[in-house]
Amino acid sequence: MKIVNIFLLFIPIVFFCQSQKNPSDLIVKYSYESVKDTTQIDNKNSEIMVLAMNRTSSIYYSDKYQQALDLMKKKMEMALSSNTTVEVNGKDFSMPKVKHSVFRLNSDIFVSTQLGRDLFTFKSNFLKWNVDFIESIDILGYKCNKAIIIFNGRLYTAWYTKEIPFFEGPYRFKGLPGLILHIEDEKGFDKFKAVSIEKSQIEIAQLQKGIPVSREEYIKKREEYKQNPFPEKNLTPQQRNQIIENQKKVNNTLER
Repeated sequence: MKIVNIFLLFIPIVFFCQSQKNPSDLIVKYSYESVKDTTQIDNKNSEIMVLAMNRTSSIYYSDKYQQALDLMKKKMEMALSSNTTVEVNGKDFSMPKVKHSVFRLNSDIFVSTQLGRDLFTFKSNFLKWNVDFIESIDILGYKCNKAIIIFNGRLYTAWYTKEIPFFEGPYRFKGLPGLILHIEDEKGFDKFKAVSIEKSQIEIAQLQKGIPVSREEYIKKREEYKQNPFPEKNLTPQQRNQIIENQKKVNNTLER
């Protein structure tokens, strides 16, 4: 009997079937740069993010998650073609730095984020943009128009193309009359830049369904977690205080 032993140390994986029920039309990859500590703006994290979309829905997640899917598929194929046990260990994976995913169905947007062992999901809708600008630039060969928005207290400037008429963009930045190819806040704390666009079909489905909360409840849970991280672990007061101090240095977040 062929067995796959799976020991995954991060977010649960959903296997995409070969015959997708809700296939994507386009996949965009973004380079997402973010500052961990707003007092050290030159110290940035960088991760490639995936946005798969069709006319009615989309899914947004870390590319390292997709790499994990590909590795799992390869291991499964090895198990099915051999008589040996195939073991997958968490050390085989490159851990995502970005722990959230965003699923859209029509105008309903669901953000799922990990806090320790718990997963929370809050609901959002399309944002309201100011598109009264005449400026335009070229990004990846597409003419892009300017839009701005105040999002969670910060001013963001987006560049979107009507040549790709999807109401889409990275994270919760959706609702413009075209696909967002670049968006960043005025202080340079967070920047999303499209690096590739291709026609491709993968299943669009909500990767994670967490504990349903409002956005305000999620932020409250996050602040509680910062004050008492890893409550399930038997940490010494010194260890817990060190974790709390380290978390204070991670003070930039998209949700504030």
